[in-house]
Amino acid sequence: MSTSSPELAIYVSSYDGCKDVWDTFFSIFHTYWPDCCYNVYLINNEAEYCREGVKVIHTGEEINWFSRTIQSLSALHEDYVVFLLEDYFLSKRVSNDEMASIVSMMDRDGIFFYRLSLPGTQSLSQSGCQSKQVELGSNYAISLQPAIWNRKALLRYLLQIDGASPWDFEYYFNSHKHELPSDDSGKYVKGVLYDSRDLLGYKNGILRGRWIPSTLSYFKKHGIEIEQGDRPSLSFGESLRYSASLQARKLLPAGTRATIKKALVSLKIKYV
Repeated sequence: MSTSSPELAIYVSSYDGCKDVWDTFFSIFHTYWPDCCYNVYLINNEAEYCREGVKVIHTGEEINWFSRTIQSLSALHEDYVVFLLEDYFLSKRVSNDEMASIVSMMDRDGIFFYRLSLPGTQSLSQSGCQSKQVELGSNYAISLQPAIWNRKALLRYLLQIDGASPWDFEYYFNSHKHELPSDDSGKYVKGVLYDSRDLLGYKNGILRGRWIPSTLSYFKKHGIEIEQGDRPSLSFGESLRYSASLQARKLLPAGTRATIKKALVSLKIKYV
């Protein structure tokens, strides 16, 4: 626990290959969080980017995601970071006071990972409460979905895992899910909470390097026209599979989804 008020920063993980998305990200970010009172950092390699209220951290020639993330997190001084990828687009008005309240609670209670939404139908405790504990053994209890992280804890895990890609990071926690520390009850993951309110209402903008049409349509309906530039969109078939996968996450338990995926792979049917 800190002896002074903990500090929070907005951490936008990116690299030069996604520089065409930066204007869109920050335009939407400032639409839904116009009074953001925290330092906002864009992580990239070497490309210059100038936007009011955005501090760029250059990490040099690309090595891998782990190296870029470790270097940039080490350069920050804030205690906690809202971890976002450059295609995580906000769709709800964000409250500075709400974020400050969450960080104070995390600092007080030793929470190092506070996910800002719930993952589909995952079984969690304390139905009806905004903060929910995560059962030991849950799939992807810790992930790179939008969340508030204790910065030093995130750094420790990155150094411990010694991986290369974001998928290495998430795979580690899923393959070691039974080794995560438990709370005093022995039933829940210690230091991890999820928020049931979906505070950011985030929309994934890009999948496999291409725009997701449903996301483009969503923002267009809300008066925000996203310029696609030279980046293509998913095909109609890919879009259908993506929509089906989202519905499956909401309606089917993780074990059932895994079984279906294995069956599709055996039939050589692509899925998103």
